[in-house]
Amino acid sequence: MSRTLLAQALNRPDYLPRELHRPELPAVPEPLPEVQSLQDESLNHNRTIRALLADANEPDRELIALELRQQLAELLMRLRALTAAERQVQTETAYRDLKLDESRTLYDQEVTADLGYSMSQQTLTRLRERRIAYCRALAWAEIQALTGKPIWPTGDTTQ
Repeated sequence: MSRTLLAQALNRPDYLPRELHRPELPAVPEPLPEVQSLQDESLNHNRTIRALLADANEPDRELIALELRQQLAELLMRLRALTAAERQVQTETAYRDLKLDESRTLYDQEVTADLGYSMSQQTLTRLRERRIAYCRALAWAEIQALTGKPIWPTGDTTQ
């Protein structure tokens, strides 16, 4: 089912991918830009927003600008929260790696048998890492789209 959905998302419904490769995610700049600079970029570089503003009356222009500012502020807050979550999960990953090493050693010495539990916890932590990375990439891609920049800097989204 997941491979079918992926094939449809890639606009290749007749081709089910056999091997999946982890995508190279775009880097999110640190420190994050300010809301005002992103709003200025959006107003100057996003053709759709410029067209909306050109066709709108003054109250609608103000509403569009406020909505744009709100969206950008929410995306930046999401990125900040995800950065904090990323730091937390990195700490947890280091702990889970150590715990797995300890469990493996104890298992090899035939002292205890909780190796499977430690492995599952490490896998869960790695899954959380990837989810956070993808959420950060998606939030940054939304900001890039609003500012009129290419979402994937290389221009190649098929890799």
